Amino acid sequence: MRWSRLPGLVCAAFLGGCLGPVGPVFGDWYGYSPLALPQSQVFIELVLHGTPDATGGTYRVHTQTLYAGDAQLFNRSDYGDGRWVLRQRGGWREIDLAGGLMDGKRYAIVGDRGLLPLLQDGSGPNETEAGLRRRLAARKPGSFGYGRA
Repeated sequence: MRWSRLPGLVCAAFLGGCLGPVGPVFGDWYGYSPLALPQSQVFIELVLHGTPDATGGTYRVHTQTLYAGDAQLFNRSDYGDGRWVLRQRGGWREIDLAGGLMDGKRYAIVGDRGLLPLLQDGSGPNETEAGLRRRLAARKPGSFGYGRA
């Protein structure tokens, strides 16, 4: 009888580590970015690890490339990680990502905790139609999936 519980306990212990972040989460975002092919996009889940007052740390990202039509055979799912740094710039806070799938990406944290990519010259959030299409929405702390990428 006592051995019959062992598989269940092993599964519970294993899954328990998958159900939430292993440390503090600075923020968790998700969104779609369009690709060059019509009706094709990349789904992004980005998690920045660190305490709420952190100015840097590590990140995890999960991307799913979703092509339409005949290009669907190129659909893929990728995971990566790297480092992030938070900087105060003029009237906004900037997140710089280094390493991994998001290397070189820079975002501004906007009023609703969303992330907007920066303008190409880095002078501020890209509030054009193209920038808004690449916006990442913030998940609420404690919501389902928060901290998982």
